[in-house]
Amino acid sequence: MSNSLSKLDWLQAGFRALTKAGPQALKAEQMAKSLNVSKGSFYWHFKDIKTFKTAMISYWEQAATADVITQINAGKENPTENLFDLALRSTEQPHEKYGGPACESAIRDWARYDAEIAAIVAKIDAQRIAFTASLFQESGHKKTQASQSARLLYSALIGLDILAAANLSTPQQDLSELVKILLKQPSAH
Repeated sequence: MSNSLSKLDWLQAGFRALTKAGPQALKAEQMAKSLNVSKGSFYWHFKDIKTFKTAMISYWEQAATADVITQINAGKENPTENLFDLALRSTEQPHEKYGGPACESAIRDWARYDAEIAAIVAKIDAQRIAFTASLFQESGHKKTQASQSARLLYSALIGLDILAAANLSTPQQDLSELVKILLKQPSAH
């Protein structure tokens, strides 16, 4: 069996396949063809497709949520600056090796068809919103207002990604502008 490809090479191929053709493309043989290797290489790293899918979603959770939160928490002491940093980091597009700008939308689409993935995406969404709400609260918003601002910012991020695919938004600029607007809101609760 060939193990010249790393686990990460296969995960990247999975994200590219998911982004290009949806969850039905997450098959060892199809991905092996795209990498010009035998599917034996896949089974060198993963027991089966279920194990592979779990590794994919775990990788996404770590790279797109846990690592971002860690980086922001290690950053500035100013929660307002951290909100702008969050807007910047959350709008950085995944590298083409990981499916590019459409990757996050593809994962959300995958969740529509797979209950286990849906549960993980829901958990990550809740974690992201809670973290964002904590930054708003540290910036002076009351708890209820901080939660609302976090939900608005997060839903804008998801929508801006979709609009960007049609060249109708510049997510980084638009999300930073929304942070400014939300921070100017008087404390309502």
